[in-house]
Amino acid sequence: MILLQEQFPMLLYSAGGRLECSGRTTRFIVVNINSLRISPIGYSPAQRASIYKVSVDLDFIVENRKNETVLKKNIKEMAQYTGVGLTGDVERRYAIEEIGRVVNIRIFSILTGK
Repeated sequence: MILLQEQFPMLLYSAGGRLECSGRTTRFIVVNINSLRISPIGYSPAQRASIYKVSVDLDFIVENRKNETVLKKNIKEMAQYTGVGLTGDVERRYAIEEIGRVVNIRIFSILTGK
């Protein structure tokens, strides 16, 4: 189960936003990103951004084979990443990865009902 949770974002992306588990599947997952905001909110003494705030608003949709919506949830999450401000754009990338982890956990909890 942990392996699926770690690979879920890459699977969904590589499937073009629509995930099918087998030819006999009856449900499809669609993720529509409504907004993604990345803002620097803190700076290092060298005046480089060291703290980033990331917020995402997305629609998580489960459809059946007839493209009828079975489940639709709007997910809004926010995350923050603090670095040292010396490594260029690395902090920004880590902040995006952090919001991906948070959304991944939220989607996994929706799918498992926990």
